[in-house]
Amino acid sequence: MAGGKETPRQKLINLMYLVLLALLALQVSSAIMEKFLFLENSLKSAKDGAVGRNVKVMQNIEGAVAERGNRADEKKIVDEAASIRKQTNDILVYIDTLKSQLVRQTGGYDDHGQYVGAKLETEVEVLMCGPEGQKNGKGYELKKKLDQYYVDLMKIVPENIKDKFHPLALDAKDDPLFKDKADQKGKDYVELNFAQTPMCAVMAVMADKQNQVATYEALILAELAKKVGSSDYKAGKIFPKVAAKSQIVAAGLDYEADMFITAEITGVIPTMKFRGSPIKVENNIGKIKFKASASTYDKEGNSESTWQGSITVKKPTGGDTTYTVTEKYIVAKPVIDVKSSAVSALYKDCANELNIQVPALGSSYKPAFSVTNATSRPGAEKGSITVVPSSLNTVKISVSSDGAAIGFKEFGVKPVPPPAVMAMAGSREANLRTGEKANTPSITIKIKPESGFESALPKEARYEITDGKVQLIRGRRPAPGSERKLNPNGVVRVQDLNPQVGDVLYIEIIKLNRINTANNKIEVPLGLQSSIVRIPLGE
Repeated sequence: MAGGKETPRQKLINLMYLVLLALLALQVSSAIMEKFLFLENSLKSAKDGAVGRNVKVMQNIEGAVAERGNRADEKKIVDEAASIRKQTNDILVYIDTLKSQLVRQTGGYDDHGQYVGAKLETEVEVLMCGPEGQKNGKGYELKKKLDQYYVDLMKIVPENIKDKFHPLALDAKDDPLFKDKADQKGKDYVELNFAQTPMCAVMAVMADKQNQVATYEALILAELAKKVGSSDYKAGKIFPKVAAKSQIVAAGLDYEADMFITAEITGVIPTMKFRGSPIKVENNIGKIKFKASASTYDKEGNSESTWQGSITVKKPTGGDTTYTVTEKYIVAKPVIDVKSSAVSALYKDCANELNIQVPALGSSYKPAFSVTNATSRPGAEKGSITVVPSSLNTVKISVSSDGAAIGFKEFGVKPVPPPAVMAMAGSREANLRTGEKANTPSITIKIKPESGFESALPKEARYEITDGKVQLIRGRRPAPGSERKLNPNGVVRVQDLNPQVGDVLYIEIIKLNRINTANNKIEVPLGLQSSIVRIPLGE
């Protein structure tokens, strides 16, 4: 890196960012959102390139100081550069973590790897700004960190480049782009950048901050490098390098990284190991790929971990030199999303249809399920499963994807609520208190499922009368010759019983079955009151 100058491409990206941010402040149509996605990717690419060059400059500083005997005054320069590197990396990792949380809270990725909630604003505002009027969202924490980073940098920035540094989190009144706009100048940094702002635009804003941080670091490292004569690359130096595609990866997805040496020295063929085992090396680059997993997560749903590798090269003078590489990464806890018509609990002995998705895995989601206290069968669509609880014990569904455990969901189990027995006189419900006329042609017994159960599982809410009786009660005794077997369709032909005024039509359901999705019959327990219908017959 020579003096930290911006490339023409970087200048163009910065200009695009300013233009799009200004358009967003004017509430331009959502058609521009796709351009923010392009801008975010461009900013991320520029940031990754800057970080890679900064790592190389840091290594050159360390190597130059070591060659010169690690003099005390130059060792201070190394410590200063290392401090800047750590502060920069901490800020970059923090913003990556914040971006990952924002992606999770707006629905993750779709099957094409695009943001599901790219247009969402409310979820962004709640996370970044906090509840209305409280100003305690993540955006204020981000501003605090960016302000402190700027303050720390200004303590060591050489005088000759101080004019290139400006605060990273300006309120609207201090921002040249917004200070003269009446509808914006009263907003603080968080309101200006995150309130009423689509998720895709916020991702571009945070990518721009990462790019600015990496650029500031580059300017300072370049000046420090000049102090020890390390601005120019020295042939023969070999430094280990790791380039991870992302430091944040959802459990169940692949963590991918490149491990290689930065110097191009002819005749040197490195050997590399990952976690103690040899890996394939092509063009001096070792490819690393493994399933990310974690057993515990913090309150933000993240778990920090590290992996270690080694690079061994032969020295021109003979013998081997081995460099150890340790890389940090963050495993983000995937959210298991369950959709079910049964809502909070499953029904015993019923085919409860569930759709279980892990949005963060996108198209990489290859689900498998194991179930306790129930039987199950897969559905036709990815993530769908039918669960039949065999008891009232809690059902636990464990979720994995492509062999990697994701987590589990637990469901309470409730019995099927008893149906109601209704007597119908024609198209209306029979009057059980005042009765019906003795010359009523017929009464029909209907079995009505409980409304919540029928709404949730209509295919399970079918009933069949398999045994019952009908008779007339005259006075206090059954009328002679009036007893009949109840028709399975529930129709009682009253006139066939030869009723008289003052009789009571007595209908009793003795056995009732529920027919489930598989057309199996399950006997329904009936209480005495719920299984008997008495209808007085009058004039």
